[in-house]
Amino acid sequence: MKKKLLFIWEYPFTKQHYNQFFLKYFKKFFKIQIIDCSDIFHPNKIFFKDTNFYKPKTICELEKKNLNRINYVILGGSDFFKNKLYFLLKNYRIKFIDFYITYPIFHSLRFYHLIRIILDFRITFSLNILYNLVVNKLKILKNYLNKSKDKIRYKIDLRFVSGDLAKKYFINDSNAKKIIEVCSYEYSFKPKFIYKNKFAVFLDNLTFTHPDILILNIKDKTKFSHSHFRQLNNFFNFLEKKYNFKVIIAAHPKVNLKKFKSLYPNNEIIINKTPELVFCSQFVMAHSTTSAINTAIIYKKPLIFLTTDVLETEYRYYKELLFKNTILKQPLINVSVKKNYFDFDKYHFINFKGYQEYIYKYIKSKYVRSSCLKEKILAEIVKL
Repeated sequence: MKKKLLFIWEYPFTKQHYNQFFLKYFKKFFKIQIIDCSDIFHPNKIFFKDTNFYKPKTICELEKKNLNRINYVILGGSDFFKNKLYFLLKNYRIKFIDFYITYPIFHSLRFYHLIRIILDFRITFSLNILYNLVVNKLKILKNYLNKSKDKIRYKIDLRFVSGDLAKKYFINDSNAKKIIEVCSYEYSFKPKFIYKNKFAVFLDNLTFTHPDILILNIKDKTKFSHSHFRQLNNFFNFLEKKYNFKVIIAAHPKVNLKKFKSLYPNNEIIINKTPELVFCSQFVMAHSTTSAINTAIIYKKPLIFLTTDVLETEYRYYKELLFKNTILKQPLINVSVKKNYFDFDKYHFINFKGYQEYIYKYIKSKYVRSSCLKEKILAEIVKL
C-alpha cells in the first residue's frame, strides 16, 4: 500500500507548486493529498484543483479532519502558520519535511546599502527605511519579551536547501534533524522550445495585486498605481516599435487573467510557461520581487530590472532589489523618466561573474548535481 504524503499550504496552491514538487512523479509512489488553507485568510480564490484537493474554511474544520494515516507532511507558509500546524499534527506519527529551494533567502539590510541609498539622494525612501528598521527592531524586542519559556518551535525531520547561503543559514538549526543540499527546481527544469520568433519577456510579479499580500497582512505595500502600469506600457511600446520585436508578459501563476489583461492591453500574456519563455527570449525584464529571475540567470539571459517612481518609494521592493543587484550588477531602468531608456542598447549585457556567484549562493552549491532532483528528494523521503 502506498504511504500518504500531505501538503498543507497557507497560500493558494497553484499549478506551479504542483510542478515544483513533482507531484505527477510522486503520485507513482505516494498517495498525495493537498490541503489549501488560503480560504481561512483569503476566501473565494481557487487556483488549483485535484481529486485529492481539500480547502477548509476554518482551523476547527481542519482539526476535525482524520489525519491518523498520514506518513509525511510538507508545510508551506509563514513560521507562524507552520508552528500552528505543527502543534496540531505533532501527536500523530508524521514525519515533517521542509523545502527552501525555490526562493532566495535574504537577510537584514546592511549598513552600506543604507548609505548607498542616501548617496543616491532618495531622502523619502531613506526615511521609510529608517522607520521600518526601527519598527522591526521593536517587534523583535517585543517578541523576545513575550516569549514563553516553554514555547517550542516546530520540528523538522528533513529539510531540503539550495545554495550556500541557505545551507549556512540552516546548518546549525537544532529544529531540523537532517539537512540535504539540492539544486532549485528551476535549475533542474529542462525547457522545450515554444517560440521561434524574436521577443523579450517581462516577468510580472502581481505588483500591488498579489493575493499573498492579504494572507500575510503586509502593511508596507504601496497602493495600486495606474501610473506605474501606464509607464511600463509606454516603455514596452517604445521597445516594440524601435526594435521590431514583441514584448510578452509572463504572468504570475496566481493571476486573475480577466482583470490582468486590462493592465497590459497591447501585449500577449502567457501563464505557467515562464521557464520556456525565458529560455527562448532575447532578454528578460523584471522587478526584483520575483523568484522567476532565477530562470534568467540559469539560462544566461540578459536581465534588466525595471522600476518606476512609485516602486522606488516602497521599502520591501527596493530592499530586495539592492540585495539582488549587489551581486548581479545588472542594468536598472526607471521607466518613469523617458530619457532613461532611449539608449537602451547599452543595457543589453550579462555580468557572468555576478550570475555565477548568484547561482552558488541561492540556486545551487558548487558541488551539487543538477540532475535527478526528484529522484534524490524521493530517496531521502523514503529513508525517513
